[in-house]
Amino acid sequence: MSSNTVSQKHQKPPKTSEPLEFVQSIGKIAGTTMLGVTMLASAAIAGGLVGLAISFRNLPDVRSLQGYAPNETTYIYDIKGKPLASVHDEANREVVP
Repeated sequence: MSSNTVSQKHQKPPKTSEPLEFVQSIGKIAGTTMLGVTMLASAAIAGGLVGLAISFRNLPDVRSLQGYAPNETTYIYDIKGKPLASVHDEANREVVP
């Protein structure tokens, strides 16, 4: 072996600038963190939407209320107009304009 090949084997690789490596590593960490946060937020939003869809599925159909007429209360008055009693069916309801 010649001294020329020995000296080439023991040479250190050329140094890259350390500040550039630091900035690149911070960029990788920030990018990975942003990706993780975005994925978690997307999963939370998707879960919320699925939960809303499931809860809305169990609601009654509002179109059945179009023909609903509540039972009216009948009021009984004496001869002078003083209320004596009220008679109602399921609930004490009164239709008002």
